[in-house]
Amino acid sequence: EDLSRASSSSSSSSSSSSSHSTASALVCGMNDGVVDPFRDTPIRYLGYANEIGEAFRHFLGHRLVLATYAVASAYASADAAYKGFEEYTHTRNVAEGGSPHLRRVSFVVLDTMLWQGLASVLIPGLAVNRVVWATSSLMTYVGPRLSNAYRAVGPTGAGLASIPFMIRPIDDAVTKGMDAYVRPTFSVWSQIN
Repeated sequence: EDLSRASSSSSSSSSSSSSHSTASALVCGMNDGVVDPFRDTPIRYLGYANEIGEAFRHFLGHRLVLATYAVASAYASADAAYKGFEEYTHTRNVAEGGSPHLRRVSFVVLDTMLWQGLASVLIPGLAVNRVVWATSSLMTYVGPRLSNAYRAVGPTGAGLASIPFMIRPIDDAVTKGMDAYVRPTFSVWSQIN
């Protein structure tokens, strides 16, 4: 049985499921139309809390920005725990004697944490941070011609406006990268006894 059976979740890229490998089928959510509460419902937006924090960096203190990263990390951890529990339950039910294949469960949790860490926290957080920085730099350069209000709000607005345009491309790129480089290794390791 393939490791991908493991996590019955779905990423934003589930619409292109035919292009995904079997290894990502369940980890990324192409599981026969089953709704994944962490990736197919509004709960998914908790994964973008840190992007909101990055966009408002000029108005929030450093600690509040870090708190938004804590929210996004808690979301990612909850998704990994959920997927791990699902795999644990599944392997316990299908395994001889009801004993779950803990190695597979571990790989599902690791895969989900890696995907979430990259697609929800690290890459989008860095991208929004750079959009805010670039806009702030531009506002400083153009500064004398703009009011203080525009210079203060411009970077935040640009950061917030960039978020919807980066979600799908980042999710798809992380899924494809993990399908190509990470999941094949996980699949091999998960079958070693």
